[in-house]
Amino acid sequence: MTKITLTFHEVTKDKAADLLAVIGEEPKTEEAKTEEPKTGYPKQNEAGVMVDSRGYPWDHRIHGSGKTCSKVSGEWKKKKLVEPELVGQVENEYDNALKTNEAETQPQSTSLDLDFVPAENFPDVTKQITCELDSGKLTREKLNEILNDYGLSSLPLLAARPDLISSFSIAINNARCA
Repeated sequence: MTKITLTFHEVTKDKAADLLAVIGEEPKTEEAKTEEPKTGYPKQNEAGVMVDSRGYPWDHRIHGSGKTCSKVSGEWKKKKLVEPELVGQVENEYDNALKTNEAETQPQSTSLDLDFVPAENFPDVTKQITCELDSGKLTREKLNEILNDYGLSSLPLLAARPDLISSFSIAINNARCA
């Protein structure tokens, strides 16, 4: 005897029972697994960065360009055909940035510009960086050097480290004044 498994989607119980009665089987039903929807995502964290339900900021390498979260899980929607290995790599980068010991990654710096007020959140520090890059007072090489001094491989990782933002802003200011 050959075993055949049929799966019906969006078929009423009565219709499924009628189909199974034709072959002499009793219907087997699975209760739908429902997960409590996680609404309200993305939302701002204490650093002013939009994060998903797991606390990850949006990253252009793995997340969809719509910057929206799943209504069920609250996680950022992934890009189509993104490799799971890349997702793991990017998430590990954020996790490692969070775990990095602040004493090892935060260089001592002082502001040379007495009128300068350091940025307090990620959007403000990105505005500061953009202005400095656009004006030519900061080079991408110097920005990457500062990121490396803080143990960060890319600027989006700073979003996961609100404790570093003010000192990072001061380092950017010092770099342009130097």
